Amino acid sequence: DGFALLQAQKPHNCPVKSLTYSPEGSFLASLGTDNTVFFFEIRSLEDHAVPLGFVQIPTQVNHITWHHENGRLLLSLGNGSILELARPLPDTIDNTETFLFTLDYRAVMPELPEPEESEDEDEEE
Repeated sequence: DGFALLQAQKPHNCPVKSLTYSPEGSFLASLGTDNTVFFFEIRSLEDHAVPLGFVQIPTQVNHITWHHENGRLLLSLGNGSILELARPLPDTIDNTETFLFTLDYRAVMPELPEPEESEDEDEEE
């Protein structure tokens, strides 16, 4: 009859903007409005979201999604750049004292072509 609470956690001290599962379903990432990204390891239904820890992003994060080929987390930043975070390795994370950890990353600023003037704009001039 109804639902049974299996697990309750509060990894963020702020509202959550986004949740996303890795393509193979072994990780869950949550993005808080304070630009923290918290990672969980997915194991089983009973032990569904094991907290690994979080990384603090020093600028506005608009969106997160997993790269379907390399399994890294992609972050769309407020300045237009894209941050690619390495996937966390649960066996190397020591969260006995703090959940804050660091991940390797690379930042990319996409090169966008200049907008072309349309024929309608040429006629107006």
